[in-house]
Amino acid sequence: MEFCKRILGVKSSTCNIAIYGEWGRYLLYINKYTRIIKFWCKIIHSDNIIIKKLYEDMLLSANDNWTKQVKLLLDSYVFTYVWINPDSVNLKTFHVLFKNCVLDNFKQA
Repeated sequence: MEFCKRILGVKSSTCNIAIYGEWGRYLLYINKYTRIIKFWCKIIHSDNIIIKKLYEDMLLSANDNWTKQVKLLLDSYVFTYVWINPDSVNLKTFHVLFKNCVLDNFKQA
């Protein structure tokens, strides 16, 4: 970030969000969260019996696993209804909506 501020010729106290906006960039966690949700949508939408069975077993598991993390991620961005009823949205394009929500949240922070 210090390098970016130096290249732009702004003060070191300049807001980091403004620098990200100027460069057209954002933090890596946004891509990470989006890829997690995109993968979850693929699993939900899959016709593969083995994948479906593994997913159902993870849902029933008492251990803290990947599915619980996906639920927490959806809950944190107010998409609990998608977890409860995945058929309520188009899962092929939901990751785009999710990414936009995460980006908006990032920009407001």
